[in-house]
Amino acid sequence: MTTLEDQHDRQPDDRVLDRAKSLSRVVVTHDQDFLELASERLANSEEFPGIVFCHLEKASIGTLVEDLSLIAEATAYDELRNQIVWVPL
Repeated sequence: MTTLEDQHDRQPDDRVLDRAKSLSRVVVTHDQDFLELASERLANSEEFPGIVFCHLEKASIGTLVEDLSLIAEATAYDELRNQIVWVPL
């Protein structure tokens, strides 16, 4: 589900994180602001949904899709909570 599909595309990033957490969803992004938010939450012992951060310059779209598919198939939401995963793997 995208923020557009969820009608939250105009929300601030912190609300997107909160919404993803409430839906038990992982955030997939290339927006570095989410890395800062995750770091702040970790420093304050606040939970956040898992974040999969995509390096668009370091891999082709095909490689990113393959890695995202692998993560989705092999990892449960609880394993990603409070974690940042970097792709490409």
